[in-house]
Amino acid sequence: MPILVRPLAIVEANGALLFSTGSQIYRRVDGAAPTYALAQDDTDLLATGEVIDPNVGGIRGLTAIPASSGSGNSLLFFWAPDGTSNSKGCVYRLDFSSTGPYTRTLEACMNNLISTYLGGAPVSYVLGAYNNFYPVTNPATGQINYVFGLDCWVAGNYVSITETQAGKTGGMYSGAMYAMRLGPGTYQVGEVNGHHNSANPALVSIYTAVLSPFATESNVLYFGGYDPNNVNSHNTAWSFKSWIATAL
Repeated sequence: MPILVRPLAIVEANGALLFSTGSQIYRRVDGAAPTYALAQDDTDLLATGEVIDPNVGGIRGLTAIPASSGSGNSLLFFWAPDGTSNSKGCVYRLDFSSTGPYTRTLEACMNNLISTYLGGAPVSYVLGAYNNFYPVTNPATGQINYVFGLDCWVAGNYVSITETQAGKTGGMYSGAMYAMRLGPGTYQVGEVNGHHNSANPALVSIYTAVLSPFATESNVLYFGGYDPNNVNSHNTAWSFKSWIATAL
């Protein structure tokens, strides 16, 4: 099946295989000659005249979570259509209906949370959810929280800017921030190694998070990342680990 934008997520939900491409989600229809059917079209999220930038992707990080009510799954996705201020890092929830299309709910936009976290610095572009919304059991509450990485452009010189990813009006924040979904519509921002110090190497973004596979680290979460953002970069990949309780 021809598609216009590279798929950025594949997930199983409600007994079906789904994948995202641009502003749309397709469902596999099983059978002797399987096909794909349009399951969700979020093209209305695009501004007038706006088109999806395939380098950014549109619907990112599509993840199945327990349904907000009843049985089955709801879906989370991170909306980033292009490299402009229209990409505010908004997270949407899709609630499944057996009789019609998904019901879409805006849960939060990360640009506001990041700006508050950075002391009011103006955040004009946010990328994130490079892979998925990663589920982690919060040891303090016993609840499942969902962690995903962030990458953002900050206007001016308010905070530490990545030297190789700076422009006249601002640049990519040097620290590696992540967001946590604590519950429906409830999010908070954290950062690997705390607020970035310009004396330390730039981390820029988190591509992935994963629980430690080692038996001696049952309460440890690993982060890995760095996004060159189309700038030639060398020896920049990194990984950190943290106690889950500290990260959350």
